[in-house]
Amino acid sequence: DAELDSADIRTDDLVRLLGSLPDATLLIDAEGRVVAANDRAERLFGYSAAQLAEIDLSQIVGADADEALLRADTGSLQATTLLRRADGTEFAAEVSVRRLAVDGSQVSLTAIRDTSWRDEVEHEARLAWQALDAAFDSIVVLKPDGTMVYFNPAAARMLGYTMEEFASTQPWQWAGGDPKVRAERLEQLKEAGHSSMIQTAYDSRGRELFLEINSRWIETPDGPIIVSVARDVTEVQRTQQMLREMAFHDPLTQLANRALLDDRLAVGYIDLLAVDQGHIQPQVAQRFSLANW
Repeated sequence: DAELDSADIRTDDLVRLLGSLPDATLLIDAEGRVVAANDRAERLFGYSAAQLAEIDLSQIVGADADEALLRADTGSLQATTLLRRADGTEFAAEVSVRRLAVDGSQVSLTAIRDTSWRDEVEHEARLAWQALDAAFDSIVVLKPDGTMVYFNPAAARMLGYTMEEFASTQPWQWAGGDPKVRAERLEQLKEAGHSSMIQTAYDSRGRELFLEINSRWIETPDGPIIVSVARDVTEVQRTQQMLREMAFHDPLTQLANRALLDDRLAVGYIDLLAVDQGHIQPQVAQRFSLANW
């Protein structure tokens, strides 16, 4: 800036300076002709510096843009506009112009930054959010303390809340299970990076649900988050429990049958493999208690 603010800038010095500038930069005289352009400007527009010097400014601005934005009559200006490449494609750009006195003449030093990538990123982000919002499965993004960062409509719908009601719930208000067990699972998730489990939850009316939850622990610059995809499997769990009861109990007396005895014996045999140096572990002894039989 000190070099540009000098009272006696020479054209040759300014042209050499263009090559070190980070943005595509044009030097435009009072008549609107491109006096010089750096290599970044050549790549951006698809013209050589010699070609840029021969064309009218109207050829590098968008159809509805004002070529006057590329030069300042006095002082400086900043604007966002549409510009045009040699192949005819238009792109969004930020333009910053400074009016300078060079070799006794007024010129505009015009820096141009292509911002079309921002539109593309924003478009892709909108599509991603729309896909998440349209997903059939519940998707919830949480902080480790249970604070919700994002949830899709399916998450609120699954638990019987409106979007507004679900957004105002307290951390872990809808989660079931022992808080100590939940804390242990969070530590396991943090260590492993991902988990898959069947977990209980409660809907807006307090009814217990069984959810199949697949979670990932993700580290971000703003701190860790947990991304969970859940599906209501309450009916599946109830059906499996009913089939288990039917398989292990007499249909008339509802008493345990031989199948249950065989199943417990099989479990007991596997547990006996955990015997350490002739001493049965406490959890194995518990399995063989009369209460479990």
